[in-house]
Amino acid sequence: MLGKSGGTVMKFYLVQLSYTADAWKQQLATPVAIERRLKVLDKMLGLLGARIVDVRGYDGDATIRGKFMSEGVDDLIAVLVFPSETEALAFSMAVSAEPGVRDIKMTPIMPLEDALKVMHTAARAREQSNYSAPGGGSHTWFGSRTKKAKAGRPATTRS
Repeated sequence: MLGKSGGTVMKFYLVQLSYTADAWKQQLATPVAIERRLKVLDKMLGLLGARIVDVRGYDGDATIRGKFMSEGVDDLIAVLVFPSETEALAFSMAVSAEPGVRDIKMTPIMPLEDALKVMHTAARAREQSNYSAPGGGSHTWFGSRTKKAKAGRPATTRS
């Protein structure tokens, strides 16, 4: 089920962030306690009605704050929850305004149980409308008087 905060349905986002080389130099020269940085982040998120999502550990005994350092293209990933796209975009703009942030990506995501509901809705809509797109084998694209297409080639009609 989507996150709820005071009865409001919340929207989840995967945040992927990359720092500049100067930002890394500063962090390595004077590391700030993670608690201090999270406190400031929590304050900004709170002002936006948002929060960091907690992730349950593998064995169920640990709760992990949903913010991780990563290797590769993105330096940091997090799962955040916002009351709407407006607050998510405001967060992205606020973070992007910092000179040490090279890139930030905000991808809307949803829990698997919600995605399954969406899949059922999509399947029903597709089935009930008889929808098909070009390249598919459905009779609604080729028409009811066509032969089945062979190996990706369109079928020809006979009058």
